[in-house]
Amino acid sequence: RQVPHVLSGPVVADSLVVECALHLDRPFPLAVNSSMRVAQTGSFRQSDGGVSVGTLASNAGPIEVVGSSAGFSVLGDLAVGTTGRLVQSDGVIQVLGDAAFSGIQTMTSGTLILHSNFSLVANGDNQVMAGSLPHVTQFIGDARAVRELRWNSPPSGSTFGQLQFSATEPGGFVFATDSAAATVTAMHAVVAPQVLLTVPGGQGPRFTFLLGGLQGNGLEILDQARIDNQGSIVVSGTQGLSCFDVLQVLGLILGPFECRSP
Repeated sequence: RQVPHVLSGPVVADSLVVECALHLDRPFPLAVNSSMRVAQTGSFRQSDGGVSVGTLASNAGPIEVVGSSAGFSVLGDLAVGTTGRLVQSDGVIQVLGDAAFSGIQTMTSGTLILHSNFSLVANGDNQVMAGSLPHVTQFIGDARAVRELRWNSPPSGSTFGQLQFSATEPGGFVFATDSAAATVTAMHAVVAPQVLLTVPGGQGPRFTFLLGGLQGNGLEILDQARIDNQGSIVVSGTQGLSCFDVLQVLGLILGPFECRSP
C-alpha cells in the first residue's frame, strides 16, 4: 500500500500525471489547465479543497471524491477507461464536456452534474455503473443540441441512484445504444420543466426504462416536462405503496407505461 502524498499548498499546472497516491485533504485549490490523468500506479482522492481540470482521465488508478464544498470541476471531457475507477461518496463533480465510462463507477452519495453527452460501456462485472441512493446524476441541457445518454450494458448490473433531467432553456435528451435493445435502471427519476426525454423503440433500438422498487421512489414528470415513450417505461411500487403512490405526473407522457405494484 502506497503512503499518500498530501498537497501542502495551492497547485497550478499545465498538465498532471498522477503515478502515486495523491490526496487533497486540505483547503487548497488544485488547478490543471490542460489534462489530468491517473495512471495505473496512481490514485487521487479529494476530501477537501477545490479541483479544476481541463480534461480528466483514469486509465487504471482510482479517482475518489469523498466531499468538498469547493467541488470538482472538469472543464472538458471525463473518461474512465476499462481498468479505471471513479468513486463518489459525497461532494459535487461537474463535467462540462462529454463523460465516458467503461470501468468501475461507484456512486453512493453526492451529485454528478453532466452538461453534455454521456456514454457507458459495461459488462456487469468489472465494468459497471454502480449507483445507489442518495446519489444524484443530473443532466443539464439547453436548446443547442439534444443530449445523448448512450447505454451499452447488460439488462442487469448497472444502475443509477436518482436521475435528474434539467434544462437551462427548452432542451431534449434521448437514450441511445449500439445494441438492438437496452435497459436503463434507476431508483428514481425527475424530468424537470422545459425538458423532452425520448425513450426510443419502434423500428430502432428498443429501450426499457426501469424505475422505483425502493420505498418512496419512482418517477416525477414536472410541469411543462414531456416524455416521448416509444419503448417501455416500468414504474414499480414497494411494500405498502402502489406504483401510483410513487408516480407524479404534472407534465405530459406520450405513449404507454407499465405500473407494477408489489
